[in-house]
Amino acid sequence: MERVVQMAQRRERILAAAREIVAEGGSAGLSMRALARRSGVTVPTVYNLIGGRDVVLLAAIEEQTARFAAGIEESRARSPVERILAVHESCVRELRRLPRYYRTLLLLLATSHAADAIRSRVQSALAGELARGVESLKVAGLLADWVDPAVLVALLQRNLNVVALQWASGELGDTGLRSAALYSACCVLAGACAAEARDRFAARAAASQTAAATVSRPARMRRRR
Repeated sequence: MERVVQMAQRRERILAAAREIVAEGGSAGLSMRALARRSGVTVPTVYNLIGGRDVVLLAAIEEQTARFAAGIEESRARSPVERILAVHESCVRELRRLPRYYRTLLLLLATSHAADAIRSRVQSALAGELARGVESLKVAGLLADWVDPAVLVALLQRNLNVVALQWASGELGDTGLRSAALYSACCVLAGACAAEARDRFAARAAASQTAAATVSRPARMRRRR
């Protein structure tokens, strides 16, 4: 049992070191030697516990994806409205937890064909959580009859991706990330839902509207100077 615990601790150190290295210099700096040195283990230990460089990077991302999903679990007993918004809240919370790492990672996923497998895994996890949230709205009779759930999920995912990339590129700050993510989602959902849910989403959109508009202005003004 003690050996199992030690292996788990080493594995966590390796993954934490991988995130630090990516945050500091991008994925190009993630060599096996640098990873072993940073995590205080040998290169063979990294291979034995996790695998090669790409496997380590994927494992680090999958761990964060699992954390994102776990952040939604507590919302499952809430109303369908809160359930779908919890996906956005959990995503924002996770991005803000390790900002340097995620900014680097998001830009990598948006620009590198080599990251296709990782991008697919991340997007699949996000789509799955959004689909479950939309399904809960449908089951509760809160979606408008004309709405195609699959199209709605795709739109919500696309909008969240855009907001995340704006944050990664510096156009939005941490506060702006949350406001813009919720505003975008609530506007879309208000248009897709029946009266009761529509009013709740509209109220949430109104509450985040001013912040969503204000926090992005300084970044745009700085770029013009």
